[in-house]
Amino acid sequence: MKRLTTFIAGAAVAATLGGCQQPAVSGWKSFSGDKNIERRVDSVLSLMTLEEKVGQMAQYSCNWDVTGPVMTGDYETLLKQGLVGSLFNVYTVDGVRKMQEMALSESRLKIPVLFGYDVVHGYRTIFPMPLAESCSWDLERMRKSAAIAADEASASGIAWTFAPMVDISRDARWGRIAEGAGEDPYLGRVFGKSDCEGPCRGFPRRKRLAFVGRREYGLGLLQALCRLWGR
Repeated sequence: MKRLTTFIAGAAVAATLGGCQQPAVSGWKSFSGDKNIERRVDSVLSLMTLEEKVGQMAQYSCNWDVTGPVMTGDYETLLKQGLVGSLFNVYTVDGVRKMQEMALSESRLKIPVLFGYDVVHGYRTIFPMPLAESCSWDLERMRKSAAIAADEASASGIAWTFAPMVDISRDARWGRIAEGAGEDPYLGRVFGKSDCEGPCRGFPRRKRLAFVGRREYGLGLLQALCRLWGR
């Protein structure tokens, strides 16, 4: 039985490694559409160790606002080793600059860190919570408030936010109802669309936030409504 288990485990590893060497799927298109960018990405990937690749997929939350796994007191070591891909809840210019400079000056491959924050109803300027805002049905004001929030957040070094929250909320016991537009599917759709159109309109590409439409708690993940390098 032990030999059989060992054989099966070995076969699984061999199949996995073999699958990794298969040619790319025909018809796959890159996100950037730029062959020079693709070559640079492939060049960096070829230089990375397995530990560095895993580290770049890790996101930590700083203890300034706690959401998810909080970074240990030894976070500087992780940054210097290139083992942090993104940081959540770093929200001051000085904080972002300090950690980014640490990653760029100390890590082996100088890969920048991606900074994310929940910019749900304002950043420095606070607007009505999404549930209240959606009650107005004033889509233009929703666009403007989202644009202001994105402008302020991106000026602070935030490049990624987790909004709008687009769940259809029909159970008052759920704790995140305030982050969405309520129980009407049509209102939820136009609210989510407006919340992403605001930051995308008139923003220079280099300043745009990456917006990810959310469905919470395992209910599914909506595709990003506004891409970082949006059209």
